[in-house]
Amino acid sequence: MKNERYESPVAFICAAAVLIASLALVASAAAGETRLAAIALGAAANLGFLAWIFRRTSRHARERAAASADAERHRQGFAIANSIIEATDDAIITKDLKGVIQGWNRGAERIFGYSAAEAIGNNIMLIVPEDRAEEANGIAERTLRGESVGQYESVRRRRSGELIDVLVGVAPIRDLQGRVIGACKTARDISQQKRIGREMAATLTELKDVRAALDEHSIVAITDAAGLITFANDRFCDISKYSREELIGRDHRIINSRYHSKEFFRDLWSTIGRGHVWRGEIRNRAKDGSYYWVDTTIFPRLGAGGKPTQYIAIRTDITQRKANELELLRTASELSEKNKEMETIVYTVSHDLRSPLVNIQGFGRQLNRSCERMRALVSGAGDNAVREADLREAVESTIPQALRFINASTNKIDLLLAGLLRYSRLGRVALSIVPLEMNSLLAEIVAATKFQLNEAKAEIRIGQLPSCLGDSVHTSQVFANLIDNALKYRDPGRPLRIEVSGWTEGDQAVYTVSDNGIGIAPDHQAKIFEIFHRLNPDTQNGEGLGLTIAQRVLERQNGKIWVESDEGSGSNFHISLPMTANAMAPKQ
Repeated sequence: MKNERYESPVAFICAAAVLIASLALVASAAAGETRLAAIALGAAANLGFLAWIFRRTSRHARERAAASADAERHRQGFAIANSIIEATDDAIITKDLKGVIQGWNRGAERIFGYSAAEAIGNNIMLIVPEDRAEEANGIAERTLRGESVGQYESVRRRRSGELIDVLVGVAPIRDLQGRVIGACKTARDISQQKRIGREMAATLTELKDVRAALDEHSIVAITDAAGLITFANDRFCDISKYSREELIGRDHRIINSRYHSKEFFRDLWSTIGRGHVWRGEIRNRAKDGSYYWVDTTIFPRLGAGGKPTQYIAIRTDITQRKANELELLRTASELSEKNKEMETIVYTVSHDLRSPLVNIQGFGRQLNRSCERMRALVSGAGDNAVREADLREAVESTIPQALRFINASTNKIDLLLAGLLRYSRLGRVALSIVPLEMNSLLAEIVAATKFQLNEAKAEIRIGQLPSCLGDSVHTSQVFANLIDNALKYRDPGRPLRIEVSGWTEGDQAVYTVSDNGIGIAPDHQAKIFEIFHRLNPDTQNGEGLGLTIAQRVLERQNGKIWVESDEGSGSNFHISLPMTANAMAPKQ
């Protein structure tokens, strides 16, 4: 190509010179053969020149056609490349050596939020966060040296200020002489992939933690669809006393204790075989012959056809719990039997002792009648004063005094036996647990004891009480007993004040009956709920059963009673019962 630039003009000059020389020869030639030869030579030269002109013209035409075809190919290539650039989801950005943006495709508009008109002419730092400026400058320096930078992860800033994760690649742009005149950058938004990656990493960490927790707490086994063990954790090996090698490839019959029926396991396999989760308690047999209980959940893992491909069994060791339950049942049974025995004994003794008491009371009445007759005889005798005096003393003093003691003793025994009989019946009385409106219940109690309260000049105040669940009759008896005790054990030196308050704690309604009576000595506070215990047996009547019965009645209603008291200042009796759903707010 380099020689053609000189060959064509030289050839043209030479051809023209030959043509001019031939024409001159023709002009100067003499007539005759010499002139004809000159004419022939001129014609040949002319034809040669024309032939050269034709070849040259044809070659130029071919070159122009080829150039036009090349230009069309370049135009089509550029159009295809531009279409690809505009169609790609990636951002493609070109910039000059100063970092000024020269090209900005639709992908860049979508990713960064700037239109091409807004971006072109601005520095590339438009989308680079401040903490990434040093990184961007380092890449620019490498590009200036003609280096291409392979894809790397970075962070860029959107028009909204949002920072996004991107995958960036940079290549230098060169002119026809090979000099670097700019750079082309590609950027792909990988925010979603990074988020998914972080979530997956967090999920994997969580799963590892869950597995570690399961391995620490639970007995885990995985079987194939046929029930053959493919995985057994350390807890499974520890409790079964089998090594992992002994368990893998075997089914769970290796730990079958023969405790459960065949129907039990048929139901288990039928449930998980249909793709349902099975839950239950199983007793297994360890390698050393010991037995252990597990609370089991079996989860079937289903394949594409909806059929189980694996079974995952997660178990918790409940051996101690089952032992405790068995012991509890045994103890409860023993207590129930003992209670029945005690109630039977009390009931029998009460009834057996009442018969002789009736006789004693009858004889006492008969003695009274005899005394009356003797008194009448003595009154009619008159002639024997000594005998009359003796008889009068016996009749009017000795015998009546003895009878008073007999009657008092029998009454006391009868009272105690009646209390025992009432106490023994508590365990057999059916309770009717219903929501209780306690303010209404206390109002009825106060109305029933109005006379005693007025007589003692006592003041009683009842606050807003939460409702509770209990037996109306028995709960009423408990509060009535506490108010009656406050009246019995009031301090004569000051007016009696009784206050009933209430609040909620957790799932319990709590009530307090407070008084300013004589209080309870510390050594008596632990005994006041014992059967037949009374604070002042010599000065106060009663069975000593009121608080004992109150305690048992409340225990049967899932409640309790306790006391706080200062001797000489008064007492606070606290009662708790299960609260209702609409009970008032807790105590502040």
